[in-house]
Amino acid sequence: MTNQKEQFLKNGFGSTLWLDIVNSEHYDGFGNLTDHLQDNTWLTALLAHYQFDSIPPTPLPYDLLDLRRWLRRIAQTIAKNAPLIKDDIDVLNNYLAEPGIRNLRYLSDQEGYQLTFKPMQPNWRWVMAETISSLVKMFDPKKQKRVKICPNPGCNWVFFDVTKGNNRRWCNDLTCGNRDKVRRYRNRQTAP
Repeated sequence: MTNQKEQFLKNGFGSTLWLDIVNSEHYDGFGNLTDHLQDNTWLTALLAHYQFDSIPPTPLPYDLLDLRRWLRRIAQTIAKNAPLIKDDIDVLNNYLAEPGIRNLRYLSDQEGYQLTFKPMQPNWRWVMAETISSLVKMFDPKKQKRVKICPNPGCNWVFFDVTKGNNRRWCNDLTCGNRDKVRRYRNRQTAP
């Protein structure tokens, strides 16, 4: 595994495409921003991880930045367990209208069937359509309840809670969770 791929995974990326695009605007927990979409190394790792190797990381389309803002808003809507509005559904359908060929493939006895999509033109529009497709897979009510946003105002990492009881609160207990514990402890110490 290459260093850039290892760092990509180490930083918490690589689980779900739409979450990776949302979290590409990455706050460190203290409010300091790193915009990974402006980093060609990170973009190359993202494209390779999701098998978009044929697409060069540059030039980055401005549409992708707009898509990221829109996905952040959708994540906030999902985390509140609120329904999407008609305009959001129209945006979803617009991205999903990417022309291409869909095929159903049988993988194995254990895995069943998989729907694949081959675009007419492998470009950034295809990446955005696949991003929306990964988001739509979260619209199952059971999955929707597991989409959360870290409550640390200096972080706001969007994550999918995989705990058995769906009780994870922080993006990472060792960073944001620990900072909250320290903050509460200090507040108790200074209280009269």
